[in-house]
Amino acid sequence: MRTGIAPTRKPTSILQSGIKGTTILMKKNLKILTATLTSLVLAFVSLGCTPRTGIEVGFRTGATLGRHSIYTGIRSDSNVFALENVALDFYFGWSKWYYDNRSVEFPTRDIISGRFEYVAVAVYFARRQHISWPSNDGVENFRKIENFYFIREISLEMFFTSSYKVSTIGLGRLSQESGLEFAYSERMTIPQHILTTRKGEHFEIHFIVEVIVFDHYELLYVRSQNWHGRFGGVSVFQHYLGNNQVKLI
Repeated sequence: MRTGIAPTRKPTSILQSGIKGTTILMKKNLKILTATLTSLVLAFVSLGCTPRTGIEVGFRTGATLGRHSIYTGIRSDSNVFALENVALDFYFGWSKWYYDNRSVEFPTRDIISGRFEYVAVAVYFARRQHISWPSNDGVENFRKIENFYFIREISLEMFFTSSYKVSTIGLGRLSQESGLEFAYSERMTIPQHILTTRKGEHFEIHFIVEVIVFDHYELLYVRSQNWHGRFGGVSVFQHYLGNNQVKLI
């Protein structure tokens, strides 16, 4: 039978115990922090807060809707397109219509001062340098205007309804602006001949919606903003990247 003193463990110092406990606590907190950050990132992405590579133009205005009657906007999830397929979501509509400083439901077809008559709403594409009509006096055919790409016309009775209404939405108490909410939108493709195909060049492309007025004295169609009406327009810059690719900003 063996006899002798049994080996004993060295006592752990208070310092060693403290270091070990701190290390375990740090690892635990690190796991919690990692899980929290992961949740925040996932929430950030789910809310659509990732860096935008698309286009959004025309969706903000002043604190209240002003005297502009027609508003327009453009949206797209991408800003790079094939030259033959520059398709964007276009938003447009009306908010108020002022006639002799009175807000009315929609422009009347009645002849103003025995001379001017609202006849239709016209939708166009045009380059920035061509957004003026060829003559300030008017044109014989508003569907065929030089340097304008006529998309279509909409009757006053159809346009000035709830289907094309524009309203405001709040952006927060600290914001000096309001968001615009459009009842109507549609996807349209910008015609190739309006776009530039010279690498490095850029042009400003306009989307225009305006009320057309007929001048019964001159027997010409004139732009509504010259009289009691309003028109809406929004634009994007187009750059040609080469290889039939264009970028919109």
